[in-house]
Amino acid sequence: MSSNCRRESLFLALAFALGVLCSGAAVAASGGSWGPDTGTVDFSTAHEEGAEEQFRQAVALITYGYTRQGIRRLKRLLRRHPDADWTATAHYHLGLAYYQRGQYKDAFRHLGEFVASRPGPDNVRTAQELQLECALNVGGRDLERTRSLFDELTAAAHDADFAAECRWRFAALAYERRRYHAAIDAYLEFIDNHPWHENAPEAWFYVAASQYGIALRIERGLQHYRDSETALEDFLSHFPDHQRAEEAQGMLEDIRRRWAERSRRTADFYLNVRNNPHAALDYLGDIQDDLPGTGPAGHARERMEEITKQWRTPAPGGYIPLPLEGIRRNEQAD
Repeated sequence: MSSNCRRESLFLALAFALGVLCSGAAVAASGGSWGPDTGTVDFSTAHEEGAEEQFRQAVALITYGYTRQGIRRLKRLLRRHPDADWTATAHYHLGLAYYQRGQYKDAFRHLGEFVASRPGPDNVRTAQELQLECALNVGGRDLERTRSLFDELTAAAHDADFAAECRWRFAALAYERRRYHAAIDAYLEFIDNHPWHENAPEAWFYVAASQYGIALRIERGLQHYRDSETALEDFLSHFPDHQRAEEAQGMLEDIRRRWAERSRRTADFYLNVRNNPHAALDYLGDIQDDLPGTGPAGHARERMEEITKQWRTPAPGGYIPLPLEGIRRNEQAD
């Protein structure tokens, strides 16, 4: 099932829950409520009539919107009756209640308990879709804490497509949060586990884009520029017709420009501040060697020629003949 279909199923499940809530309002107005797991519940009766009746009333409270009271009653019932027939359903409703309250880690945990009870493929799918939404919401606040939730959900995924979606959504979350090292690891994990997935080429793009983001953020030394260039070149080499190719090409040109500009500024520093033309030539030579055939390489070559003439300094690997006093040219040796 595609991710779009899964989202539609999730929305239908939530819409159904809302429908249950609305339909229960009319019954509750006369002292009761109705739910698919409880039937009609009369709130006017005492809730101490037995564990099953207490369970039905607790679920009805959640259905009717009294999540805090319903959670408290269900948790107390689970402590007292851990082996009851309705324990799995209780965990499901606790998951829904915590989800409604925005307590996503608790919701994830109780929905996981429901899934572990093997309630049937349709119910597992719906519960795991909700767990995925919980993990995404936790990740919006704390990426490290949600990593374990995604790992748990991926390991228990009801099918391979859903496992791929979980890995993909976590990688996208890391990239959106600009946690580029985590994004690289996550996208590579996606590629390793799903090499033939339709999103695998785009995963390679995001690996390169993450390297690009690291280079822009750190801007120290040249290694990050080299890593970014290599990753972008690899993507363009393997997927030249990909829809992201133009974007990748723009990143590649930008990283080369930044790389050359940084080396040029360093060369100017050595030349104008440290009065060291040899070091300046080394950095300009790096531009020429590392970025051959590009505009920055041509400019670096011209600058090297200017320095060589003005400072009478040989370029790296070159020499300038100097007169040696007291030494006469040996005409016979010539």
